Amino acid sequence: MVGLIPYEYLCLFTNEFSEENFIGKFQFGKLYRGIWEDGSDNIIEDNKWEDLEVLVKIYEDPLIYKVYPGDTHERFRDEMQAAELFKRNNPNLPKLIGYWYQREPEQAALIYELKALQDALSNLIPKDSFCWLQRIKVAFGLASVLEILHCYSRYLIRNIDAAHIMVDKDYNPILIDFSMLSGGIVFDKKDILCQHVHGCYGYIDPSLAQGGWSEKCDVFAYGFFPSPAHNECIINKGQRRPTNPFAGKECENIKVYSYEDLSCYTNGFRKENLIGNFQFGKVYHGVMEGQQVTVKIWDGVNKKNRRNYGTLGTQNELRLRAELLLLKHRKLISLPYLVNVIGYCHENEHFSVVYDLKPLNSMHNLLLKDTFTWSRRIKAALGLACLLKFLHTPDPPNEKYLVCNIAAPHIMLDQEYNPKLFDFGMFRGGIFSDWWYDYPSKNDECFGYADPATIGEGISAQQVYLFYCVWNIFMRLMFISWVFKIFRRKTHQNYVV
Repeated sequence: MVGLIPYEYLCLFTNEFSEENFIGKFQFGKLYRGIWEDGSDNIIEDNKWEDLEVLVKIYEDPLIYKVYPGDTHERFRDEMQAAELFKRNNPNLPKLIGYWYQREPEQAALIYELKALQDALSNLIPKDSFCWLQRIKVAFGLASVLEILHCYSRYLIRNIDAAHIMVDKDYNPILIDFSMLSGGIVFDKKDILCQHVHGCYGYIDPSLAQGGWSEKCDVFAYGFFPSPAHNECIINKGQRRPTNPFAGKECENIKVYSYEDLSCYTNGFRKENLIGNFQFGKVYHGVMEGQQVTVKIWDGVNKKNRRNYGTLGTQNELRLRAELLLLKHRKLISLPYLVNVIGYCHENEHFSVVYDLKPLNSMHNLLLKDTFTWSRRIKAALGLACLLKFLHTPDPPNEKYLVCNIAAPHIMLDQEYNPKLFDFGMFRGGIFSDWWYDYPSKNDECFGYADPATIGEGISAQQVYLFYCVWNIFMRLMFISWVFKIFRRKTHQNYVV
């Protein structure tokens, strides 16, 4: 059972993070040896450990890798999920026994059980005592881990590095960093564009760095990992790996805004700028440096939303991360019926995104207006149907996407009456295939928009039902508007007579 460990105990285990217990750095922080002291075993129930060797992994702001707001929590969450799963599958993967997390300021730590810990591979490589046979054993152990992750679980590590591999006293390698894991129970990040951190410097195949990720990237990094180890053994002189110009490069397309910035763009979130509500918050029209934008805010304070849809701060943070990944996917970024995200806000309990969209209005607000003519309604319905057709087409190895909450308030129309879907809080399938089904949420759909025969089945028939509901609203309101026009005309004529 994984338990929450107070920070004071981390200091106790590592002797106040002393230099003697310092192992080295990993991509996003530092590693320390520790001893699970006698008397601290009551932190975790059903576990009685005394003088157990542990590895304490502290997430800190790295010097060479850009860390955006929320990045630490995302990597921490992904690694906790992965470590809980991996500890039962392979002796070359560590056993997670505890964690520590603090939101303000954002800091995190993981505690792994590592019996008979020797050192990090990066520290062993320059040593003469690390002989040829021991290096071969380490290389074969890591190769077996990659085979399992690639062939059976569809995981990509993306940052294989000697600093991320611990070696025990029997020279068995143990992979201890999953902060950039992709696939399986975490988000599939293979085809996400504009990732501000790709992997470790010098460990990415340049031909694949700007394109989509694949198993070849891990194999390329693995190819560099044993080479310096063997070269050190043979010629006793290490050479620095070639640095990939794309690795660690910042994403220039996604900007980070403060909540104060968004308030300025929307005139203090005034009622005049409010477009309407969506399932989990509100949408505003804004002006940013002369550019017309749309600002979407997840509302974790609205008691009505919380009662109906279970809107919690942690869930909204996950929805923000999921949306940023989805809208930067290489196969979705050019779709004309999805919004284009240009930035986001992740500040305390405020989670928001900014779209490059000059909105006319939401479909919900336009339904009763005479300006929303028959031809414009057909155009909007056809665009939405084309989007659903694309999302429902499987893209192996990923499954098809399911929207699950198609509703008129979630569709924005631009100045030419083109529909833009802007809420993705209930998306399933695709890059969320395995992850979303483990996501704790009591939300299944929008009220009044779910086919009772298909709720919970996760099939595209439910999406067709939702689309039919929206289309039915189109037709009914068009008919009602037409009836009212005739009624007003006849009433006016009778009044004149």
